[in-house]
Amino acid sequence: MTLSQSQGQALTALLGTIRKDWGLAGITAALKKASPLGSAAEVAVAACRVAANEGMRTPALIAEPGPHWLGLAAGSRLAPVMCVTHPEQKAGACAECFKAAVPRPESCVVPRRDRHLHPFIPEEQS
Repeated sequence: MTLSQSQGQALTALLGTIRKDWGLAGITAALKKASPLGSAAEVAVAACRVAANEGMRTPALIAEPGPHWLGLAAGSRLAPVMCVTHPEQKAGACAECFKAAVPRPESCVVPRRDRHLHPFIPEEQS
């Protein structure tokens, strides 16, 4: 569940009054990024926890993993492992790395297993 537009506007206004050093545009952007991470209530709690920490200089940290998500259902989810070369892609599902993968050479021959050694290999149909 994501924040509705009215919920996002109300939360942006609240955070703007708590943290006058944060710009409203930055708060809105951070809330949009955090919105898919949990329910509206969870995002609001996490955002208020970040706002309460005077050491947090930017609202962008709302959408990042951290102690502000602890105790919330969204905080129990593990952050995905990202590709080292392409940090915007998930590791193991990186489209760029997949495109760059070297195809198996044509000279590579996979030996055929004999049926009598491996009874679960179906017989070839003639």
